[in-house]
Amino acid sequence: MDWILSTEFFSLIIVFILILNLREKKSVTTHGKKMYQNCLCLSAVNIILNIICVFTIEYYKTVPIWINMALNSLYFFLIVCMSTYVAYYMAYLILEHVYDKYLMKKAVKFLTVITVIYSLLIIININAGFIFYFDSYGYHRGSLLNIGYGVMALEIAMLVYFCVKNKMSITKNMVHVMKMMPPIVILLTIFQLIYDEVLMNGCIIVVADILLLFNFQSGDLEIDSLTSIGNRSSFYNDINLRISGRQSFQLIIISIKKFSAINQKFGHKIGDMFLYEIAKKLEKIVPESKAFRYGNVDFAVVVPFDKNADADNVLDTILSRFEKSWNVGSSKYVFEAKFAEVIYHNENIDITQFMEYAEYSLGLTNECYGNVVRFDKNICDKYIREKAVLNFIREGIDKNRFFVYYQPIYDCKNNSFSSAEALLRLKDDKGNIISPCEFIPLAEENGYLDQISWIVIDKVCSFLSDIKSHYLGTVSVNLTMQQFLSNDFVDRMTSCLKKYNVDPKRLKIEITESAIVQDLSMLSSIMKKLSLIGVKFYLDDFGTGYSNLSTVLDLDFEYIKIDHSLLNGFPENIKTVNLLKTMIDVFQNMGSDVVVEGIETKKQAEEIINIGADWIQGFYYSNPLPENEFVEFIEKNNEAV
Repeated sequence: MDWILSTEFFSLIIVFILILNLREKKSVTTHGKKMYQNCLCLSAVNIILNIICVFTIEYYKTVPIWINMALNSLYFFLIVCMSTYVAYYMAYLILEHVYDKYLMKKAVKFLTVITVIYSLLIIININAGFIFYFDSYGYHRGSLLNIGYGVMALEIAMLVYFCVKNKMSITKNMVHVMKMMPPIVILLTIFQLIYDEVLMNGCIIVVADILLLFNFQSGDLEIDSLTSIGNRSSFYNDINLRISGRQSFQLIIISIKKFSAINQKFGHKIGDMFLYEIAKKLEKIVPESKAFRYGNVDFAVVVPFDKNADADNVLDTILSRFEKSWNVGSSKYVFEAKFAEVIYHNENIDITQFMEYAEYSLGLTNECYGNVVRFDKNICDKYIREKAVLNFIREGIDKNRFFVYYQPIYDCKNNSFSSAEALLRLKDDKGNIISPCEFIPLAEENGYLDQISWIVIDKVCSFLSDIKSHYLGTVSVNLTMQQFLSNDFVDRMTSCLKKYNVDPKRLKIEITESAIVQDLSMLSSIMKKLSLIGVKFYLDDFGTGYSNLSTVLDLDFEYIKIDHSLLNGFPENIKTVNLLKTMIDVFQNMGSDVVVEGIETKKQAEEIINIGADWIQGFYYSNPLPENEFVEFIEKNNEAV
């Protein structure tokens, strides 16, 4: 028979192109990539051997029968080995996110058994000739020539079974391959059986290789171009598959700190090479680990979870590696990094919830938890509480559930209570008051502070408009830099004062030292504009370390509030007494009144008055009070004077 070899030569060219293309790519060599490289090598060997066999068969009169028999036996053996290896590779991809290795072990056993049985048939065929044989007339096909296609059919059936059994854990790409590969292979096989003079085995091999390339090895498949590991998109896809398939796993996020210093020291090219080296190491940090470039200088490592001891070892291995230097040529650097760990234990949560755990844990690093945060029960409780408080904040805004308490401020000169600080309050669904220390930071982090501040201003202006007591002169409200950054801040403030017909001189604004350092020039401009209409300012929390006396000189503050932290040991500690007296004298000489916060005892109140304070605020006189109780307090105490 005269066989047509053009399809085999064309298939061989395609395989060589695929091999060269894969070799040219600079990427981290993963287990899956190695397996695909082996598939391509086996493909090339099979096609070359098939071409050689055709030539030796054609010249059967000059080529000894034993050589022809050996070459063709080897070809029939290798073509099934090729099919088996591709099936093994696809089983690996199907079960990639299935941590129970029972099915993978079954796959190995099944593929081994059918390959061994087929190999024995080839050996027996040397004498029996039921697959093929040679005589003086050349090559002859046996009755079981197409048994190799039966082996291929069994392997496809195994892969389909795995897909159905683990449908929640397989990727969209694998679904695509399993929909396309079997019918294409079957059609090509039918074509081969009908037109037996056209050799199609090479075409079948190449089709399988190309489908695997496009769906699992293509550079466009969510691979980070710099590090050649998975990018953020493939990371989310990977995590989603693991959660959907209820596969327990450990996630560790690594965030490199101060990476800009690397680029400044070594240059961006070396900086990129450092990132590549980190990615390459993380990809192989422990067996079965998968690494992703989660952000610009953030990486994620995903590892199957079996027991806590193993998870501890994984984290310790990563931490230990980052304690050592990373080397790129002659450049060396020890990176500072933050680490967050979350373990998925088959909880009934989705990827959104899980990633909130991870990002929340990473956000806690360097607060009071250090550089490593592991999401445990305590962290989970904290997370749940903050989510609940955040929900109360939203409801408070939408349903007007915020309210204002007023803390009286004692006027030392006039021996009366003519001023107060407005303090925002919020209740939970059971009527319990949520501490401002708890909800204010959350409101600021999530962008609600501006809305809340206008609620306070509106309520305070309304209160000043409604209050009938002539004793109350001014009320101060706390604002942050977030409010001052608004382009219409001054206009809105003016509008609110006019709305309630409140004299601007009765409203004071308290600014913390931390807000000043954010944008001194902008703050100065806004203060001047509001001062023109009569609104004056307090410098709140002086002494917390953010500013100094030059700040007071640069800005026009009517009042300076000395933070309670400076009262440590007061009045017993003479150094504290002298410090406070000096500060009071300095500020008063600069034209500002001094308010001392945190006075809690009679002795403290008497001594602070003695050294010259203008105003006193603290629990000694009163806790923050609701509107009605506050009005009763100032009327009662001022009438008694």
